[in-house]
Amino acid sequence: MALGFAQIVFMTSCNTTVQIAVPDELRGRVMGLYALVFAGMTPIGALIMGTVAEHWGVSRACAVGGGTGLVLILALTIGWRRRHPASAGPLPSAPPAAP
Repeated sequence: MALGFAQIVFMTSCNTTVQIAVPDELRGRVMGLYALVFAGMTPIGALIMGTVAEHWGVSRACAVGGGTGLVLILALTIGWRRRHPASAGPLPSAPPAAP
């Protein structure tokens, strides 16, 4: 129950943050990409992880998935900091609401 609650809070927070941070004219495009990444890529990832688990076992499949995720996050972080060195600090706050 706690894990399900945490997942709902996480997904709601992510969705809200994306919608607040994205300019109005790009919101539809960004939400489409967001939906593709969070919902559309799940079957592809399940197929890949199922194949890995079938050949190497579940424990190794979990390790491969976790390791791949960490490597990708590190690569994205390094790439972001190289392209945007001034914004390496905390994320900016949302723009003020229109009057």
